[in-house]
Amino acid sequence: ALGGAEGAGAGGGGKRAKTSSGKNKAQEEEEAAAYLLMVNEAPGAELLNEEEKKLCATLRLLPKYYLVVKDALLREAYRLGYLTKTRAHQLVKVEVSATDELVDFFVSCGWVEAAES
Repeated sequence: ALGGAEGAGAGGGGKRAKTSSGKNKAQEEEEAAAYLLMVNEAPGAELLNEEEKKLCATLRLLPKYYLVVKDALLREAYRLGYLTKTRAHQLVKVEVSATDELVDFFVSCGWVEAAES
């Protein structure tokens, strides 16, 4: 249901810049909107703020799984007093780049202290 209308966009004859995934910007935005809708309708979505919902859509995480990951990472951060990306990778089974984004998000929200590098 998510990728079905890929060829149906406006035809403009010019070249469109491809992103790292090989899709043009319009395709990625359409996909992101579809994932955000899916996240908003998924169980547990009512427990997330709008920024967390956007993050889940971007990282392709369902709200309930995000909440489990968030709980594990925040507990570890409170236990240690900080959180390293390496420790986060050891704790949760999420793609490495997604784990890095989660840690950065939690730091930007002020929920965890980043470790000194």
